[in-house]
Amino acid sequence: MQTAKIGILLLPTMSMIFYKIYLIRHTPNARIGPGSDFGSYEYLLTQFRVITKYIALLFFPINQNFDYDFAISKGFLSPQSTLFSFIVFLYLMVTVFLLYKRWRLFSFAILWFFIILAPTSGIIPITEVIMEHRVYLASVGFFLLFAIGLYHIYTSFLRGHESGFAILAILILMMTLTYLTTKRNMVWTNTIAFWEDVVKKSPLNVRPHIALGIAYHEKGFNDLAINEYSKATALADDREKPNSMLALALLYAESGRDKEALLEMDKSLKLNPEKTPDLYYVIGMFYALTGYWEEAVKNYKNALNQNPNFVVARYEMGNLYRVKRLYDNALSEYIEILKIDPNSAKAYNDMGVVYGEIGMFDEAERNYLLALKLNPKFSSAIKNLKTVVELKNEKFKK
Repeated sequence: MQTAKIGILLLPTMSMIFYKIYLIRHTPNARIGPGSDFGSYEYLLTQFRVITKYIALLFFPINQNFDYDFAISKGFLSPQSTLFSFIVFLYLMVTVFLLYKRWRLFSFAILWFFIILAPTSGIIPITEVIMEHRVYLASVGFFLLFAIGLYHIYTSFLRGHESGFAILAILILMMTLTYLTTKRNMVWTNTIAFWEDVVKKSPLNVRPHIALGIAYHEKGFNDLAINEYSKATALADDREKPNSMLALALLYAESGRDKEALLEMDKSLKLNPEKTPDLYYVIGMFYALTGYWEEAVKNYKNALNQNPNFVVARYEMGNLYRVKRLYDNALSEYIEILKIDPNSAKAYNDMGVVYGEIGMFDEAERNYLLALKLNPKFSSAIKNLKTVVELKNEKFKK
């Protein structure tokens, strides 16, 4: 009789689960996540494997990884572990029903685990399909279940001298977990060691290679950084390649390898020439630093054609015009900046510098005062104002 009741409860529940999966599978363009490259169906199937991975890590906390290279499930048999994981999920759901009346705390612990994971392990695609920190709160259910199980085993099966073996086993388990925790914590104490660990475990993942390259660069290991950026570029798809190529180009430039830097920048531009104002800006900066000012201006203009409100590019182009004594052009850029940001103390200060260089000291003074009105602690404007007042006084004395 009890079995029949359970069957009556389980049949509609399992039917609903399969029906929902069917609907998601056959809904055109079922992609409701932010910027995901896979639909809700693929994400849901993948999450069955992710949940199994979470459970495995709770039982055996080894080979943890900050940034997994986790394949997307395309069907129940692609990969085949998807079907196995789905069966594990169904088994746990059945267990919830079977234990509900007799051991409600067991059912609660299992349900807690799945309910807490539901927002990230459901049908709404998230770019990072698996992240270990998502299981932290959910693991409360697991550890509750684990503690109840230990207590049940101890009170039901162990008596007298056997309890000593149980205590020894628990101590060994605690020491093992303490060792594993300490070992894992050591990885997190060092940025390079941390990302080397991720790269070792996810060698085909682009992001860890870039992050490791940044860590090497920060420590001055430029050759190692170039190697990691090169690997990232080789692994990246066309959407990711421009960023990794740009990072590699900047590192080449910093290392004095100008030809290689320009080659990477040129490759990056060819991949996506229509939506790269940042890249044009960086190329402009590179040319400006290496003395090719006409090429620098050309790239700054390309950046501004794609994004007229790119204030930083206007600053750089204005400063470049000022250095080349094309003062009218410089003033035009600063005026455009003020149209975009009327509260830019820097723009007023830079205009003051231009007016000062062409001998229009009253205009220079006025702009410095406007800059200081917006930012009274602007040290450059304070210094420049003092200088221009002295120049005006000298001119008056003559």
